[in-house]
Amino acid sequence: MRAIASVNGQTGEVGSLYVQFTTAPIVKTVPVKNPDDPDILIDLDGQNDVVGVEVLNLSLLRAICTSIKRRIPEPYKEQVSELCPA
Repeated sequence: MRAIASVNGQTGEVGSLYVQFTTAPIVKTVPVKNPDDPDILIDLDGQNDVVGVEVLNLSLLRAICTSIKRRIPEPYKEQVSELCPA
């Protein structure tokens, strides 16, 4: 598993976060809720297994980061702070 954050070069804020679970080829991408304005996209392989998840909504991403920071064990806080500076 790996996580990739896109960062706004001007503000330094994380704009989206992609968590990749496998290296399988992506066959389709589906939105979690609203297809016209997706907050979260899920990439699926040929068997409809999850390849990765992308969070696009900045306020949702901040909420996820805040929740993670509260619960993460001390040795990992620095790594999470690099990924979730908000």
